[in-house]
Amino acid sequence: MFLKGVRSALVNAEKLEDAVLGKDIPLHLFVDTHQKDGKIRLCLDFNEETLTVIEPLGDAFQKFDVSKKDLKDIMLYAFPKVIVNAFSLNMLDPEIVSIDPQIEAIPVYKVQELLAGGFTSYIGYRDLANIVSQELGIDVPYNRAHLTWKGDAVLIVTQYRGPRLPEGATELPQGAKIEYYLIY
Repeated sequence: MFLKGVRSALVNAEKLEDAVLGKDIPLHLFVDTHQKDGKIRLCLDFNEETLTVIEPLGDAFQKFDVSKKDLKDIMLYAFPKVIVNAFSLNMLDPEIVSIDPQIEAIPVYKVQELLAGGFTSYIGYRDLANIVSQELGIDVPYNRAHLTWKGDAVLIVTQYRGPRLPEGATELPQGAKIEYYLIY
């Protein structure tokens, strides 16, 4: 299923350049000469199939026609990554009504690839953060802060399935597992 709606985020210019590498998008000519502090504000419109660079130009902008598949690839590669232990409607920004979240199961290796370039953790259970860190082979910090999602990041949900984790658990109980889901 293809995405609908509009997504906007402040992205790292280098990641954006890597994301469009090999695609028929002349964005690198624009990014090289106009980036500010290594950050660029993008707007991806999946209805109109356009990628618009908003910042650092202020009121001016540069628009590129891009296929929905390329838009999704750019979003998954260039947008900030956030790992969470749950996804709730309470996390959606009530001011943003155009978000149509897409959800897909992903394997561990894909989670590792997505998080390799950096991420923010919103895993609110210390034991789960420790177990996920071990499973992924990267440090996933415990963080009980509230996340309001505006479609401006790619979410990776760690879905624990099994009996209640015992206090201080360092490994999954027998029969338990963690499944990973991508929300974008």
